[in-house]
Amino acid sequence: MRFTVGQRQQNRRVFGMASELEGRVAAIVHHFPEDLALEILPHLQRLAPQDIPQYAKLLQVRRFHLPDVDSAAGVTVAGYAFSHRLTHADAPRTVLFVRPRMVAGQVVDPASVVLWRQNPWTMGTLPYEPAKRLASIVARRVSAREAVEIERRRTVDLPSVVRELRLLGVSITRKHPVLLERRVTRDLAWEVLRREFGLGDAPHVAHWRPSIRFARTVLVKQLFKSYLRWLSVPSEHRWERPLTTKSGKVGDVRRIQGFQRYVRT
Repeated sequence: MRFTVGQRQQNRRVFGMASELEGRVAAIVHHFPEDLALEILPHLQRLAPQDIPQYAKLLQVRRFHLPDVDSAAGVTVAGYAFSHRLTHADAPRTVLFVRPRMVAGQVVDPASVVLWRQNPWTMGTLPYEPAKRLASIVARRVSAREAVEIERRRTVDLPSVVRELRLLGVSITRKHPVLLERRVTRDLAWEVLRREFGLGDAPHVAHWRPSIRFARTVLVKQLFKSYLRWLSVPSEHRWERPLTTKSGKVGDVRRIQGFQRYVRT
């Protein structure tokens, strides 16, 4: 009499899954930051203040390739959002910060330092526009009351500032009394944080802190429940799907970290 012993099909699947275990674990490590960011994005967009132009639409998920980090992703803002052309409508509620360029630890343009010492300026009181290679200009949106007070202070300071600039050989000219020829850097983080914490006259619209709490208390648990299938079900193949989110710039990470210090809960 002859007996034949064979394995059940399910056993072969389990043994096959065991050989894939290292790859399945690695897939979880690489997918988790991206999946969490993608889950939190619509929550943020739903809670975001609607009166910051285009803000909710500018939010996006990006992956980041960082040294000594297996996987990183985050919600950031499209880079083009920070380049802004000021209009007449911006004048009543915009202040400007001049930041001199530095090379090897040295200021490139002494005249830009004169402007920097008196920051912030309004669009109507800035005596001249330093060239882009000499200084950057950052625009912040404030309340109308704050803008009026800054306008008053800079108007008082302007004669002495102009004298100092002329001694440095600067021609005090503006092609337009209010509008700037160059684009400025929009300080979107400033606008968002004022709304997040209810600073100034802006309505209090907390959205980052509630979203981060929701991610920690709900989304993380939901994701890891779904990842359990990746580790325990032989027929589960979602772990093989590629990462599809676009890569961001390392410089964006520095900006995110600075912002995150304020909204971390």
